[in-house]
Amino acid sequence: MSAENFTEFTLSKDAYAAFDAVSMKSLIISRLKESNIFTDQAFEGSNLSSLIDIIAYAYHVTLFYLNNQASEAYFNQATLYENLNKIVNLIGYNPNGSQTSILSFTAQAQSNLAVDNYVIPRFSYVISNGITYSLASDVYFEKTTTSSETLESIGQQNLLYQGQFKEYPLQTALGQEFETLTIAVDSIITNADEFIDYNNIFVFIKNVNTEVWSEWKVVPSLFDQNSNSKVFEKRLNEGGRYELKFGDGITGKKLNEGDQITIYYLQSTGSRGVVSALTFNNSKFVRFTTPQFRLISSDVYSTTPLISQDNLNYVLITNNNRSTNPRSLETVEEIRANAPKVFAAQNRAVTANDFDIYVRRNFSNLIHDISVMSNTEYIDSVVKYLYDIGIERPNDDSRVLLSQIRFADSCDFNNVYIFVVPRNFIVSNNIPLSISDSLKQLIVTSLENLKMQNIEVVIIDPVYMALDLAVKGQDETAAVSFRDNTNLVIKRSSNSRISLNQIKTNVYNAIADFFDISNITLGSSLDFSTLTKNVLAIPGVESVSTVRQTADTVYEVSGFSFVSWNPYYDTEDISITQQNLKFPNFKFPFFAGFETLNDRIIVS
Repeated sequence: MSAENFTEFTLSKDAYAAFDAVSMKSLIISRLKESNIFTDQAFEGSNLSSLIDIIAYAYHVTLFYLNNQASEAYFNQATLYENLNKIVNLIGYNPNGSQTSILSFTAQAQSNLAVDNYVIPRFSYVISNGITYSLASDVYFEKTTTSSETLESIGQQNLLYQGQFKEYPLQTALGQEFETLTIAVDSIITNADEFIDYNNIFVFIKNVNTEVWSEWKVVPSLFDQNSNSKVFEKRLNEGGRYELKFGDGITGKKLNEGDQITIYYLQSTGSRGVVSALTFNNSKFVRFTTPQFRLISSDVYSTTPLISQDNLNYVLITNNNRSTNPRSLETVEEIRANAPKVFAAQNRAVTANDFDIYVRRNFSNLIHDISVMSNTEYIDSVVKYLYDIGIERPNDDSRVLLSQIRFADSCDFNNVYIFVVPRNFIVSNNIPLSISDSLKQLIVTSLENLKMQNIEVVIIDPVYMALDLAVKGQDETAAVSFRDNTNLVIKRSSNSRISLNQIKTNVYNAIADFFDISNITLGSSLDFSTLTKNVLAIPGVESVSTVRQTADTVYEVSGFSFVSWNPYYDTEDISITQQNLKFPNFKFPFFAGFETLNDRIIVS
């Protein structure tokens, strides 16, 4: 017998989804009227009407949660961070937490510092105008002269992280398998401006049997570790707190009952901690010290004496560049995009795609875009390009040579080249500033345990291609100098009431949006026809043309005309075109004429 015989409702199977509180109330009242038994339901103030309201709205809330839970249970449908966080935990994916600002710096030792080897302990910090930046690793250096000395190795291999390290209350281990410790700092959870930096959580454990402190390292997963590995797994849970999971004695070393655990974490002040160049100008480090950390240091640094605070006052640091911007935790859509790729990579970097997803995900606060090449691809594209523009010995190019020396050995066939465009894209004298050596070293070091033993990772700057307005005559050879007397001429509609200045501003903004770094990637295609359409769509604009005027000739092209050139070799790689441009994946285009653009837009 069918289900329809047991009910008076003739509803489809999914009809419940169409009901809300109002429709449910109307249905109940309608059914009661049909029965001719009750009449109070027709009066809003009656007890029966109030009871119907309660039932209808309780049903509405229940249905809401039912629909949400039904959709939030699936990876491709979940929209809440908490739910997707739980789902990806099943495949061992750990979402990235918030990342603090990073600062490169230079260091100098004054003549007062004696010739010797020194160690600046981690967590030491500098302060300027109430903003603190800290070291996340121990810094080793050698003073070699009795006079003042620039400590190049410090600046090339180390970074400062915005925030100050905090000491978490001492914990005692229970000795359980896969023991998990949660870092609960409620003041950070409730304060949106502050957070614990995802990359700077350190754990020290005092063995209850030996009474010796040792450092335990964070790893992506415990399940590829051996029974004696002093490691832990870090995860940002759905509640916004960090969970630290230790091993079971088979995959990762198991904690003993009574072991003491100390955690140090970097507490960032977020966007308030972003600093400009020279905020720290000959600033001095301050050693981080607590009674607990002094005890740990006596074991961890037992054979390496640390620099005293008095000697540390003779080490001065300066930041010549601004800091990076902080990065918020992974969004739901970023988790949805990254989780399958990370799962496929299985915590190793072998293919170009493995390197690509790892660097993009873990250094999203530093880089805007990357491109990964094998040595064969590098020779067939980049080296060929350098030969084509007339460089007889491409390996002697300063940027190529320096990257080779710093990150690779003399054997090149096993190199993996990663072209990196920094997120803080700054152009000076038509040349973009490259990512600092210390940031490059950070990427290389992080890949050390993921790549195959014979692979050398080389972080390299892309070939930047500058663009500016320029027109050439039919018989002329393209030259960068043509940009100097080229203007963009906008003809205003005769019936337009919009001011010339407003049209000029709108055209400038259209060009700025077109060349905004967020819209450009390595290997970009620049569609100048789209730019022309965008400008012609501005109210009051009738036509647009690019015009170059010399002493005796006027060259004019309808629409936009651009000159592109390599700012490092501005006499070799030059072209002027009105057509769309497609760049290879080792080239990054940028507009080099913003400083004078406003003066070169002429509205008539």
